[in-house]
Amino acid sequence: MRLENFYILIGETIEYCQRIEYDLKMIYAYMEDGSFSDNLKKVEVLPLGEIIYLIRERDKEQKLFKKADYDILFTITKRRNHIVHQCFKNYNYALTQEEQERKFEIEYKNLEAFHGRLTTLWKAIENVRYNFLSKKL
Repeated sequence: MRLENFYILIGETIEYCQRIEYDLKMIYAYMEDGSFSDNLKKVEVLPLGEIIYLIRERDKEQKLFKKADYDILFTITKRRNHIVHQCFKNYNYALTQEEQERKFEIEYKNLEAFHGRLTTLWKAIENVRYNFLSKKL
């Protein structure tokens, strides 16, 4: 049961990360000069970290995000990358059953905490997008 819950948390966490990423891409597409749809097509292929850097560079005038917000966004990128590229390896390839269980518990607790933060963060970023776009339109 705990493993099933872990998979559910992973799925929801990745969904929140994707929502954050796409909201940021939409914000950037509106920040750039030119057509929103053309700008969005250009950035759709970029990874989350790169989008954050691009927005931060353009965000000198609008002040959409504070420095602390950018720190959180970069932390989200690191945590998301850990989940997708590392967390299963950390416990599946442990040398003993005891080590595997210990590492799983660490990953589970870290995932649970990250998931908890994302449940409010994605909504906050979505609100930034709504507010920014309403001013731009």
